[in-house]
Amino acid sequence: MQMNASSIVNQKAEWEKLGVKLPAFDHAAMTAATKEHPIWVHFGAGNIFRGFIARLQQPLLEQGLVKGGIIAADTFDFDIMDQIYAPHDSMTLMVSLKPDGSMEREVVASIASAAVQEVPDVTGLMGANVSDFMGGKKMTAKGVRVEMDGEAFVVYVFIMVRYGCTIGEVAKKAQNAVYQALESTTGYPVSAVNVHVGGISFN
Repeated sequence: MQMNASSIVNQKAEWEKLGVKLPAFDHAAMTAATKEHPIWVHFGAGNIFRGFIARLQQPLLEQGLVKGGIIAADTFDFDIMDQIYAPHDSMTLMVSLKPDGSMEREVVASIASAAVQEVPDVTGLMGANVSDFMGGKKMTAKGVRVEMDGEAFVVYVFIMVRYGCTIGEVAKKAQNAVYQALESTTGYPVSAVNVHVGGISFN
């Protein structure tokens, strides 16, 4: 039994028999609403995002406080999208260990879609405080800031690159990757993608 949009509907009884809590909202309707009117794009699709940030959106969907989910975007880790997101329709099985030793299992299905544009020689996003580069503005996510300029996105991305690469070429590829990832998943225009190279990785 594989976790995906079909199985949580057609094999609901089997999942519940295993003690897995399923999302109490219409996943197909959530995905459609997100594509029609995207609101939340999150850069960085790793474990912390899936286990904490995406989990926070789940009760909002279940309570009817929001209609759309999250679009997860990544510009340097192709495998996570190809091997983890795609086979499971962007769903995650979250297992929590309680103080009494019991476990709680829940399918987190608040991620509507995932987009990736792999950029060679980009080794990650900056995790340090880069507010000085933003004129004192704080980042809303690790190494990424997204603003709206009228009806278009303005994106600031702070990346780490591999030692020995041609920095200008890598920055240009990263700029194109972010641009394509946003426009392909949200349908909204992107007026500017500002890429800042903040460090060199020697790994």
